[in-house]
Amino acid sequence: MIKIQIIYKVIIIISIVILFFIAFYNGLVVRKYSLKTNKILKDQSIRIVLITDLHSQKYGEKQDKIREKIEAENPDIIALAGDIVDDSGRIEGVKLFIEAIKDIAPIYYVTGNHEIRTGEVDKIKGLFRSLGVNVLENSLQKVNVRGVDLIVAGVDDPNIVGYKSPGSNWYKEVYTSFSNMKDMGGYKILLSHRPEKVD
Repeated sequence: MIKIQIIYKVIIIISIVILFFIAFYNGLVVRKYSLKTNKILKDQSIRIVLITDLHSQKYGEKQDKIREKIEAENPDIIALAGDIVDDSGRIEGVKLFIEAIKDIAPIYYVTGNHEIRTGEVDKIKGLFRSLGVNVLENSLQKVNVRGVDLIVAGVDDPNIVGYKSPGSNWYKEVYTSFSNMKDMGGYKILLSHRPEKVD
């Protein structure tokens, strides 16, 4: 009877440790997707690295682990789709991250809910801009990558409404910002931390 109680306690402790590890594991996950479109010729290809939810983490000294993974993909564009900064406001890892990758490819960034929660989203955007990042705020940029015309568009996280102008209509702002995008030529890419909110 005592042995069974001890075994149960050990199982419970091990289970708690495993759940704790799963909940707080901050490892890098790489997933690869391949898309085909008639807007890009067969002999052309574009490589985009999409990064999200880093939450101010550090991956190796001077962010070398994440830099190596990004470099290995040989991207034409690096897209940062929000929550690069954690709402704790820790910025050191973020600055190291941008400095580590800024020479690999052009970087495009949109906010996530955690950047908004810091209460310092303008300061964060300013830091990104000062490091050469293209910050998209319900805006777009036309770019040409290896002969392919692209439109890279990005929206602020919907939580920006409560931060900047309570009572404003985020959906209307997004619709107005991109109302003529449908008529533009080129392949369109939309960056959003919560794309399910964008129609």
